[in-house]
Amino acid sequence: MKKEWRKKLLKDVCILSSDRISIQRLNKTNYISTENMLPNKAGKVDASSIPAFGCVTGFRPNMTLVSNIRPYFRKIYFTEINGGCSNDVLAFIPKENISAKWLFYLLSQDSFFSYVMSGAKGTKMPRGDKTQIMEYSLCLPSEDIQKKIAEILDSIDKKIQTLSNINQNLDWEDYFSICHRISELEEENQNLEEQAQAIFKSWFVDFEPFKDQPFIDSPLGKIPQGWTVGTIGDIAEITSGKRPRARVTNKSTDFSIPLIGASSIMGYTNEVLYDERILVTGRVGTHGIIQRVNYPCWASDNTLILKSNTFGFLYQCLLSVDWKSLNRGSTQPLITQTDLKNINIIIPASKLMKEYEQLVAPFVLTIERNTQQTQALTQLRDTLLPKLMSGEIDVSEMAV
Repeated sequence: MKKEWRKKLLKDVCILSSDRISIQRLNKTNYISTENMLPNKAGKVDASSIPAFGCVTGFRPNMTLVSNIRPYFRKIYFTEINGGCSNDVLAFIPKENISAKWLFYLLSQDSFFSYVMSGAKGTKMPRGDKTQIMEYSLCLPSEDIQKKIAEILDSIDKKIQTLSNINQNLDWEDYFSICHRISELEEENQNLEEQAQAIFKSWFVDFEPFKDQPFIDSPLGKIPQGWTVGTIGDIAEITSGKRPRARVTNKSTDFSIPLIGASSIMGYTNEVLYDERILVTGRVGTHGIIQRVNYPCWASDNTLILKSNTFGFLYQCLLSVDWKSLNRGSTQPLITQTDLKNINIIIPASKLMKEYEQLVAPFVLTIERNTQQTQALTQLRDTLLPKLMSGEIDVSEMAV
């Protein structure tokens, strides 16, 4: 710790919000619960539902929300709007002379989530102890250095999505060069995704190339003659993931196999469950995120795995699924294999399916290659984070 930095406790730099807000003032966008917060520090999505009545904890811009249920999922969100959160979400308010974004990054550290887990109560659904959480020890720099640290990390975060491989010898010039490359790769992926979706919609939704052909009636409306209505189970093999025998949060020599969760890589294990091209989506918890995986991995027990000879076509079909209508969970969202298998889809002639696969195959390969390249950053960011927070890396003279 640098000499001018001071040892403090979390309760010295922030407080927990005690504000209350009526449910009547909230909507699916500004209501946040542990269910619609994403794991691995990925933010949040809109809520699938909100309580019918009552009051919840209120929040305003520049606060940090942390899910207090199963802290190992590392769910955290920096607020930019007014809203409310459930009782299972902690809302941290920075005190005077404390940078709100610095506080967010302080609480984003893996060491903080490990600390919360060390005092959590309960086995199946561990819950952090608020009193213990506020005793978390930290190193407090001046407000100017807080803001500098937050600016650096914020500029990185805006260009990062996922990561795996670590190179701890990179200097800052190298690091920002990588971040720029990540931004380029993400933009290229987005363009390729849009092209593949546009072709799918033209062929299999609007039937534009087939307007002059005879059409027949079907349960899903009129379709070209020779096409049929089937189910996702007709074109895909669907199974559930499994719980690994061992897992860690950070990649290491012994634990280098990505553990795929419902929305992203959630850790690492030392065994391979799949070593082929698969699609992974959430079975429990987060629904509607479709992950392409084409490398050795382990899919967790809260996922569904799909294999198919029509990989590109199946991926597009899954993007159009109404995931909320499939949810059969009460306290926790749940989708079964049978639910997914029985979804009705239009199945075109096999020749057209093959033509589509051949057409989008280069798109998919490029997207997969780009994604694997970009998977080298989040862990690097998390490696740098404690060094910045401890003062090991001096940022006082660094330009942002």
